[in-house]
Amino acid sequence: MHLSFLLSALCAATVSVFTLSSCREKAEPKPEADQQNHGRPGLVTPDDIYCPEGYSYDLTFNQCYSAAGVIGPFSISMIQKCKAFGGGEPCDGLHWERGFAQQLRGKELCSEGTEWNTKLNVCADGEHVYGPFLKTQYNDCVAAKGGDACETMRWSRLFFESLGKPDNDEGRSAPVGDSPFDFRSPYNSEISSVRSAWATYYFIPTFRDAGDSGYPLLDMAGRRLGASLQAKDWCHASLEGSVRVLGNDGKSIVFNYVGSHEESLQVDCSRWISLPGLGYSRFYRAKGSFGDGVAGYVLQPYRTIAVDPGWLPYGTLVYIPSARGAQVILADGSVHFHDGYFFTADTGGALYGNHIDVFIGSADKNPFKFVGSARSKTFELFVVQNPKIKESLTRLHSAQ
Repeated sequence: MHLSFLLSALCAATVSVFTLSSCREKAEPKPEADQQNHGRPGLVTPDDIYCPEGYSYDLTFNQCYSAAGVIGPFSISMIQKCKAFGGGEPCDGLHWERGFAQQLRGKELCSEGTEWNTKLNVCADGEHVYGPFLKTQYNDCVAAKGGDACETMRWSRLFFESLGKPDNDEGRSAPVGDSPFDFRSPYNSEISSVRSAWATYYFIPTFRDAGDSGYPLLDMAGRRLGASLQAKDWCHASLEGSVRVLGNDGKSIVFNYVGSHEESLQVDCSRWISLPGLGYSRFYRAKGSFGDGVAGYVLQPYRTIAVDPGWLPYGTLVYIPSARGAQVILADGSVHFHDGYFFTADTGGALYGNHIDVFIGSADKNPFKFVGSARSKTFELFVVQNPKIKESLTRLHSAQ
């Protein structure tokens, strides 16, 4: 029996679990802001939910759907109820007609026969956990070689519980793999504080050496550092605080902002950037291949964050849950999924209080959705106490 026919039969029958009003034709329900309670309140948004390619997320009924219908497998209780109404073999199928699936599931966060597991942060019964899952959980499933099952809505509970568990004392996820972003998410006992922050991002611009036609990069004593830039490029280098200059031989040198010589205006930047003081900048040759931070640290793409040290001290390990699972592309072209960890190794003149600045290297696009570039667009940031992960990121930020 086709499930769409079964839905009509259900609506015609006098079954106490369905009301007549729920069987009437009605417009697509509008999501309500308070209906999404997937995981920790205020931490997860619908954009964090994973639905397979070609599917959309239904916030009201917490399901992934497409033209083929709602994707399963579904909870054991829902399948049993489907069969009790004469659905037969289609009840075990991967797709149900959308209206029928909504009737059996209801609008609760977890479907009948399952409940929210606060330890696992997912709907579960005795043997299974149920989606839609978070994108981070999906990525962990793929990394653990879960195969096609990762695209479905029902996983083995034992398999799910194994995801993200460390297989060594460095806190790395299992399996370790070759990714530099493979640390497991922090345990509750490792989180020392939770803070609300807002973020911008910065990068290292790359420009061609302008030679004699450009404006030379000078140190604080006014000495030439061996590279020159066109006026606009010079001003953007001053704004970002670091610059990679390509020579005619194809080699590059990185320079960092070191301070301002307030008595000697070198470039009038007002034509391109309305920020006082840029034209007085002085530089030095950096130690790091992406530039230098503060306190002897060097910058690392997708790991370094610049902070107000009065709000968050340098050398602090932080975890941003909404960064976990973001796709990042390194300079060598390799693609990785971010593990959510960052390290405070830089600062900036415009950073005050809970404003952080995320360094993305030489990338031309910000990959992190939590970076809203507005004070009103806040997110949660965890201060983490994990000596092994902190040691690893400290070493990464140390000059070689």
